[in-house]
Amino acid sequence: MTRGLPRGELVPSPTVTEHLQHVLPLTINAADLALGDGGPLLFDCRSEEDYDEGHISGATLLPLQQLSLSVDQLRSAANDHIVFYCRSGRRSGAVAEYLRTTGFARCQSLEGGWEEWCAQQA
Repeated sequence: MTRGLPRGELVPSPTVTEHLQHVLPLTINAADLALGDGGPLLFDCRSEEDYDEGHISGATLLPLQQLSLSVDQLRSAANDHIVFYCRSGRRSGAVAEYLRTTGFARCQSLEGGWEEWCAQQA
């Protein structure tokens, strides 16, 4: 006898928030400290246009649309501390979750993203 769900019973899929709870977000204050001492590799996963309008100093542009093409290039940094950010933290949270499932154990998302970063700098 196999165990599992009774036939016909549907299981709701987890919400994005529930799914991203497995990725520890990096708070803005922690990011300030980490970036100040030569800390993590920092990637901006917004569009090139958004990056050109403004970005965190030291961040490398890696648009979300190009992530799948760049994972192999990032593989040499799989054990490094990596932080992604986007406008609000939602997309970068998904990126961090994806990379953690593919072996990037120290990958995080910047909580609140670019918007929160700018608010904290004002």
